[in-house]
Amino acid sequence: MEVATHPKFLELLRGYWQSEEKQEAATVLAKPDKREIDSSAQLFTAIAIDCLGDNPRSVRSPIPKEIADLASQLGMSITDDTVRKYLKLGGSFIAEGWERRRD
Repeated sequence: MEVATHPKFLELLRGYWQSEEKQEAATVLAKPDKREIDSSAQLFTAIAIDCLGDNPRSVRSPIPKEIADLASQLGMSITDDTVRKYLKLGGSFIAEGWERRRD
């Protein structure tokens, strides 16, 4: 079915749909706020401590590389440095004098 329309109407219609798609993309790609990042880092660190035996106070640890390798096996590209950064951030929320329980 063909309907004769004014070219300006088609231009406005295209602009409307494109701007809506851009808004949806911007919502999906919105930068998370600091609380979300801090909370994610804390969760990540708690899992690394509990499941992998990480010590957030240690200067050198094989855990960041192990986590990066696990991610790589799943097709994710994450560097050791990125893992180390978020483990350090999450570890900064742990109280002084904390020690991992040895069961």
